[in-house]
Amino acid sequence: LTTLAPAASSGVTPLAGCGGGVAECAVLALSAALMEEVARAARAWGGLGLSARRAELDQQSLALVDEQERSAEGREALRGAVRDFKAIPAADRPAKVGGVVKAFQAEVDALSRRAAFAEAAFFSVYHLLEAAPDPTAPLLLCQDAVSRLAKAEADAVDATAELAEYRKEALLLKNQDHTVKRLQAQLREAEEARNLLVTAELAKRTAGADAARAAAVRF
Repeated sequence: LTTLAPAASSGVTPLAGCGGGVAECAVLALSAALMEEVARAARAWGGLGLSARRAELDQQSLALVDEQERSAEGREALRGAVRDFKAIPAADRPAKVGGVVKAFQAEVDALSRRAAFAEAAFFSVYHLLEAAPDPTAPLLLCQDAVSRLAKAEADAVDATAELAEYRKEALLLKNQDHTVKRLQAQLREAEEARNLLVTAELAKRTAGADAARAAAVRF
């Protein structure tokens, strides 16, 4: 049976038109080659139609079992004929030897039929499989891909949860920033109001002092 090339190869030609770096293009080329192996194996094994041929193979297996049983019965009959032949007197054996020869011939014919049937059954299966690639490498590739996909999905779930936490923290920080800005604005307004009050009170007191000095001068 033909076999697939090894899954990993040291000489990988990057894909034409790849816009990434050398390592990225090499990985993409290797992935494409591996996927082609998987696709080729799938096409070959899909074309065999093993599920449809299962009934035929089961029938052949049962027929082989029947042949084995008939062969065992034939050998037992042959042993019986030989025992009977040996039991008769030597003088009478020449007249009975024809029956023993026929028994041996029947056993040889039965074994020949059994061998021919087994060979036909074997070659019918062999011709189905001779052009099919070894499915081990593609199956291992698929197993590895499923494992990587499961890990990627788990990482994606973790990353999504972590991103949600970051967004929550960012929103909290944004709200805190708005609060700080609001408080700073309120503080500026309070300082401006206080400055206005101080200025007004100072002006009021200055005006009072000026009025008192003017009254003193008149007297």
